[in-house]
Amino acid sequence: MSCRRKQPELFKSENTRKPQKDSLLALRVIFLDDSEHAFEMEQRVLGKDFFNAVCRHLKLVESEYFGLEILLMNSSKGQFLIFRNIIIFLRGQSPAEADGQLLEVARKLDMYGIRPHAASDGEDMRINLAVTHSGVLVFQVGTVSFMIKPG
Repeated sequence: MSCRRKQPELFKSENTRKPQKDSLLALRVIFLDDSEHAFEMEQRVLGKDFFNAVCRHLKLVESEYFGLEILLMNSSKGQFLIFRNIIIFLRGQSPAEADGQLLEVARKLDMYGIRPHAASDGEDMRINLAVTHSGVLVFQVGTVSFMIKPG
């Protein structure tokens, strides 16, 4: 007769016990497109299970390319945590495919990769110029004044 100890369910992923109402948290995630979703999770949820819930919500097939960044936010109601969905890295692709995918994501971000260069206009006013995929941006006092489009 062998005497085996039952493994504790504390470290089991996807815990199956039913959570009590008062032990649920609303965890807010900001996605890459700036949309948001609140996930109701148990207070003692494992990070892996929370991440898997986010991936299921997004219907992600290759979740290894994504992660969650934790942000500590201050508001009039106090401090709270926000989770932001991020791209970790691109792999398993040819360099051309990875470049194309990165450029597709960057194309949707207004200020991605912009490096302002100091200049002055015809009236000797200080401005900054930046070259983007859609043209040349002209900045005055930190805001975009106008864009010069090619063609």
